[in-house]
Amino acid sequence: MDGRVAYVCVRVEHQTARPQDSLTMHEDLWAYCPSGSATPHEWRAVSDVDLAELKFRLAHS
Repeated sequence: MDGRVAYVCVRVEHQTARPQDSLTMHEDLWAYCPSGSATPHEWRAVSDVDLAELKFRLAHS
Protein backbone atom coordinates (compact mmCIF):
# COMPACT_ATOMS: atom_id res chain seq x y z
CA MET A 1 0.00 0.00 0.00
CA ASP A 2 1.46 3.33 -1.03
CA GLY A 3 -0.49 5.45 1.49
CA ARG A 4 -2.65 7.18 -1.14
CA VAL A 5 -6.39 7.49 -0.53
CA ALA A 6 -9.01 8.13 -3.23
CA TYR A 7 -12.18 8.30 -1.09
CA VAL A 8 -13.10 9.56 2.36
CA CYS A 9 -16.27 8.81 4.31
CA VAL A 10 -18.22 12.01 5.03
CA ARG A 11 -21.11 10.42 6.90
CA VAL A 12 -21.81 12.72 9.87
CA GLU A 13 -21.91 9.87 12.38
CA HIS A 14 -18.45 8.69 11.27
CA GLN A 15 -16.61 11.96 11.91
CA THR A 16 -14.40 12.08 15.00
CA ALA A 17 -11.74 14.30 16.57
CA ARG A 18 -9.47 11.24 16.86
CA PRO A 19 -9.33 9.62 13.39
CA GLN A 20 -8.67 5.87 13.37
CA ASP A 21 -6.38 3.86 11.06
CA SER A 22 -9.16 2.30 9.02
CA LEU A 23 -8.69 1.77 5.31
CA THR A 24 -10.95 -0.25 3.07
CA MET A 25 -11.53 -0.59 -0.66
CA HIS A 26 -14.17 1.30 -2.62
CA GLU A 27 -14.39 0.93 -6.40
CA ASP A 28 -10.99 -0.84 -6.37
CA LEU A 29 -9.27 2.15 -4.70
CA TRP A 30 -8.28 2.88 -1.11
CA ALA A 31 -10.97 4.54 1.00
CA TYR A 32 -10.74 5.95 4.51
CA CYS A 33 -13.35 6.24 7.28
CA PRO A 34 -12.33 8.38 10.31
CA SER A 35 -14.38 6.31 12.76
CA GLY A 36 -13.34 2.89 11.53
CA SER A 37 -17.02 1.95 11.46
CA ALA A 38 -18.21 -1.00 9.44
CA THR A 39 -21.69 0.47 8.97
CA PRO A 40 -22.73 2.05 5.65
CA HIS A 41 -20.45 4.83 4.47
CA GLU A 42 -21.02 8.01 2.48
CA TRP A 43 -17.97 8.14 0.19
CA ARG A 44 -16.61 11.33 -1.36
CA ALA A 45 -13.77 11.31 -3.87
CA VAL A 46 -10.60 13.12 -2.83
CA SER A 47 -7.63 13.98 -5.00
CA ASP A 48 -5.29 11.07 -4.28
CA VAL A 49 -4.15 12.29 -0.86
CA ASP A 50 -1.64 10.74 1.53
CA LEU A 51 -3.30 8.98 4.49
CA ALA A 52 -1.30 10.88 7.13
CA GLU A 53 -2.19 14.25 5.56
CA LEU A 54 -5.87 13.27 5.29
CA LYS A 55 -6.02 12.25 8.96
CA PHE A 56 -4.37 15.53 9.97
CA ARG A 57 -6.86 17.58 7.94
CA LEU A 58 -9.85 15.72 9.39
CA ALA A 59 -8.63 16.08 12.97
CA HIS A 60 -8.15 19.83 12.53
CA SER A 61 -11.30 20.72 10.63
